[in-house]
Amino acid sequence: LLSAAPPVLLFHSFLSDAEADTFVAHGRGKYAESRGVGFDKDGKMTDVKTEIRTSRHTWCQERDCLSDPLVQAVQERVSDVTRTPVANGEFAQLVYYNACPAEGDKSCAFYKRHSDYIDGDRHRVQGVRIFTLFMYLNDVPEGGGGGTRFTDLKPEPITFMPSRGKAVLWPSVLADAPDTMDPRTHHEALPVWSGEKFGANFWIHQYDFRSAHASGCTMG
Repeated sequence: LLSAAPPVLLFHSFLSDAEADTFVAHGRGKYAESRGVGFDKDGKMTDVKTEIRTSRHTWCQERDCLSDPLVQAVQERVSDVTRTPVANGEFAQLVYYNACPAEGDKSCAFYKRHSDYIDGDRHRVQGVRIFTLFMYLNDVPEGGGGGTRFTDLKPEPITFMPSRGKAVLWPSVLADAPDTMDPRTHHEALPVWSGEKFGANFWIHQYDFRSAHASGCTMG
């Protein structure tokens, strides 16, 4: 437990090497430009290009990924740790950050300070994201950057450095107001200076996300 209020938990060995490697394998060749959440001209939620996020990502939502026994084992572990049904979780978002020579370089991959909370979800079937469990899928060389920095924690920010198998769990909402964003868990993904960084986001909602997704109700 790295922070009690809000609770931020670090798991040093959440994934086995084989589990981390299988997520990397499922993502290879599929990563596309990461986008943010916005609204189209009709007022519907959609993916939009954003200047605060320049990483790449894909989703573990195809049959070959979802049917992988190692992936299924991790999904069950996430469910157990968060005490939520598997169905409340979004499909794992697999992320990739390439290295760049210096901060500010156009090739840098990052995700600047943000919350994983999406306000528009308050009015949707699945409810808002209540937890994030982020997993590191590979080692980044020492001094190679790529940390996850919680910018608003007190008494000072905390940065987690990438290490294969490590995971961090935190809430996006207040414990006594689970529809309300917790501003204390804003965070950012820092640029990678050496090597590359692979990760996996598991976002957990208040209610059944996957049935809503199958019915096309999660973004409308």
